[in-house]
Amino acid sequence: MKKKLLLFITAMLLMCISAFAQNGETPLKGDVNEDGKVDVADINAVIKIMKDAGGTAEETIYYFGTIKPNISNYQTLIPRYISSSEVYNKTVNVTGGNYIYYLCPSSHALTNEQRKNAMLDQGGFICKFSTTIDTTSITGYTIYQQLVDNDATLTFNINY
Repeated sequence: MKKKLLLFITAMLLMCISAFAQNGETPLKGDVNEDGKVDVADINAVIKIMKDAGGTAEETIYYFGTIKPNISNYQTLIPRYISSSEVYNKTVNVTGGNYIYYLCPSSHALTNEQRKNAMLDQGGFICKFSTTIDTTSITGYTIYQQLVDNDATLTFNINY
């Protein structure tokens, strides 16, 4: 199987080679490792990219809801957002006695002032996240939580 994959990749790289000379400004087609030539090292570079899942960066995740984020579920929580601006003005219904959670990258952690003004209830009153902040459960993320006493519809109020 690996031999077939290697042959396929080799064939694909060879099809990409241009007969034109490289002018120094235009990259040589098939030169994956950018060393100025197309050779076996480029095939190895392609295999490494495929092995490392394409070298793509992990998606940034924001979440505002009633399910507690943890290392096992945070990438599949719904609704989840990919930017802080998407979370702004989102509404969540919470039953009294349950928690509301906000997950964000630690680089976008809320200031104390933002934490105090984080949410509005259905009457337009300001609600805050408690001082219980988790920065260790999910590497690179901060989780805020607040116990909700009565049934409420909460709207995320921070636009940063």
